[in-house]
Amino acid sequence: MAVHFTLSRFPQSGELKDACSLPFSCLVQPFAKLQHLPLDKAPVTQAGSVGRCHECYAYVNHYCHFSIYGWTCAICGGYNDYKAISNRRYARDMGRQQAPELQQGGVEMLCSSAADFADNTAANDNCQEQVPGQPMYIALVDLTCGADFLELVKSGLLAALEAVPPSALFALITFSTKIGLYDCQGPHPSIRYVHTSGEAKGPPTSLGLEEALPLSYLLAPVGACKDCIAAAVDNLEPDMLQHVGSEGGDSSLGTRSFGAALQAVLRCLGQAALEPHATDQRQQSGSNASTSGRDLVMDAAYFAGTRLIAFLAGPPERGQGSVLKRKLPPAPLVPPDMTDITYTSLALGLQPSPILPTHSNGTANGRGIGNGSDPVQAEPDPAAKQFYEEAASAAAALGVCIDVYAASEEGLGLAYLDPLPSITGGAVFLYPSLDEAALPQDIYKRLSCPIALDGMLRIRTSPEFSVSQAYGQLFQDEQYENLVHITACTPHSTFAFDFQYANAAGFATTVDSPPMVQMVFQYSLLAARPAAWSASNDSDPPDAKPRPTRYVVERRMRVLTQALQVAQDPATVYEHARPDCILCLLMHKISRAAAEEGVWSARQLLQDWLVRALANYNTNTNRAGSKPGAPLQVGVLPSPTLSVHASQSIQHMLVQHVML
Repeated sequence: MAVHFTLSRFPQSGELKDACSLPFSCLVQPFAKLQHLPLDKAPVTQAGSVGRCHECYAYVNHYCHFSIYGWTCAICGGYNDYKAISNRRYARDMGRQQAPELQQGGVEMLCSSAADFADNTAANDNCQEQVPGQPMYIALVDLTCGADFLELVKSGLLAALEAVPPSALFALITFSTKIGLYDCQGPHPSIRYVHTSGEAKGPPTSLGLEEALPLSYLLAPVGACKDCIAAAVDNLEPDMLQHVGSEGGDSSLGTRSFGAALQAVLRCLGQAALEPHATDQRQQSGSNASTSGRDLVMDAAYFAGTRLIAFLAGPPERGQGSVLKRKLPPAPLVPPDMTDITYTSLALGLQPSPILPTHSNGTANGRGIGNGSDPVQAEPDPAAKQFYEEAASAAAALGVCIDVYAASEEGLGLAYLDPLPSITGGAVFLYPSLDEAALPQDIYKRLSCPIALDGMLRIRTSPEFSVSQAYGQLFQDEQYENLVHITACTPHSTFAFDFQYANAAGFATTVDSPPMVQMVFQYSLLAARPAAWSASNDSDPPDAKPRPTRYVVERRMRVLTQALQVAQDPATVYEHARPDCILCLLMHKISRAAAEEGVWSARQLLQDWLVRALANYNTNTNRAGSKPGAPLQVGVLPSPTLSVHASQSIQHMLVQHVML
């Protein structure tokens, strides 16, 4: 866990903060990698054995004051005696020296799902039984694309195979007007197709995916089937359908049925999670190691941490989840302009069909969103966002994290697909140009990072201030204050929080009562553990050969407490400003403003803040004769150099937002 403040010294009052025009906020990376908090080892501290304040429910820390009969909370100042069972070991100096929670830095402990957030010291914080799990990766590949895009996707899939552990399960699924399911557990890959309905309502496919290919056959272990999976990836070919009119005059329903494919995959996972016989014999033996995915029988907890990787070459425009509002007519058989059309000969002497000019990513359906240069115009369908919100909620309930990798120079409708990564804790990678796309590198970095699931983050502060706003892929709890839910996050995930003063007096100037902040992050981790050695199944001693790896879902909690100093004048505030943190906070705020009020309102908001911050800086530093925008001699945020960097970063973000 890492916490970065925009000001390493807090302004003494709200009046001083407003006079400096610098944000009073912090950035939190709850799952950041720390040397003293290794993920590969289970914590030894139990959350139920750690003392908590009976008034504010904060956890005891090294800032607390210990006396003969009790200890004083550093957050609220409440007194706690040693009569409570969890406080008895703090009565002696030896017990305090050995307690990990009283050491400097963060502490990590095992807990149950009820720990910390019930605001009840009597809550059951003891570690629950570990639930078996398995890392799973599902690739959903768009075949309505050109050869260049597909070659980029192939490189990304091969990079994914190198990033995931050998014991992981991997599934390859393609979609166009039909869904392709790959069985990669044999000597050679085989594929089975399921056609999509193309209708806006009703079942997404004519046949359930589980009926076409059982999930235990679809999910192949990477270590045993890596060559077969790589062969299946290498054999992927674009499915370039040409809309040729028929005698019946049927209208084209589109070719990219991403919504139907996504819904069919989630239904398949949901049915497997709700199977009444969902008991895994391997769980009873205490090992999750498997040489064949066909031995798997899964339950609901088994899908925790599943990563769904979706590749898009254009806007979804067929059936459910289509971002286009109306059906599109078929392409004309004989176009009026012969110079812009390329013909191909057909067998049996039939009239050649036209091929529409392709985009840079190889899509040839000519269906953009609001693009006047496209041969066929189509309006966006706002109802698509509701469809993807429901799909994302279903995926989050299963513990599935969705990442979207899209490449196109035209509109893709990503604004409607935004709920998929936002609700599930995933990410969106947009590549306007295939030549500059670093898709394989991004996939490798993304999948090689550990992921925290079902997270809850709580911030407790001293009474002088509190949290006012939160930014990032998080959701505010409806019952408890200052508690946010995080579906999934990586060590690089960053969340921003604004602070507000409780009163006009602000902070005390005494050294013995500094502002205090305590961060508590509870999450689930799919951890790898050596399988238990059984003497009845193996005559060799346990150290003679490496034991297989099993995966368990551990519930953990991190606690980090920090004390801050107070600045009493503008010069001290500017001296302790963190430009990198302020710029990151600005990105969070401007991104939200662009999504809620529009890009131009967001741009105006940024310009107003930059002008106000620069004017206040010149006023506070008493620079006589300084011209507006003149270079400043200190490395704080209001300098024009950093303002230019901020403007360029925000401008890039606004351009990306328009392209969505």
